[in-house]
Amino acid sequence: ILLILFELLHLKHQMHLMIKKSHHLILNIDPQNSSVNYKTGLIYYNRKNYVQAYKHFEKVVSLYPFDYDGLIMFAWTNYQIGKPKEAKALFKRVMLLSPNDKSALEGLTLIK
Repeated sequence: ILLILFELLHLKHQMHLMIKKSHHLILNIDPQNSSVNYKTGLIYYNRKNYVQAYKHFEKVVSLYPFDYDGLIMFAWTNYQIGKPKEAKALFKRVMLLSPNDKSALEGLTLIK
């Protein structure tokens, strides 16, 4: 059973590397690809690499300034890298799109 678990972990790691490589190749061809920038930002955010996530979410928000998903993740990323003023402004923008949004409200509460 341990051998099977080890093999599954290895396969999972290999898949992550393939996804990362494919995202990198797509962004080399199309650096404005908002979908790949968003997904890459999520990968970096979930790995707590907020500086790298910031670059990708910033691109998404610059392309689609009223996209809820991009805005909320960019807000949280700003919060995580110690930019409360920017995060607060972004959380407020999210609230304009989605009044009473729980995630944005949580962010605003943490900043106050």
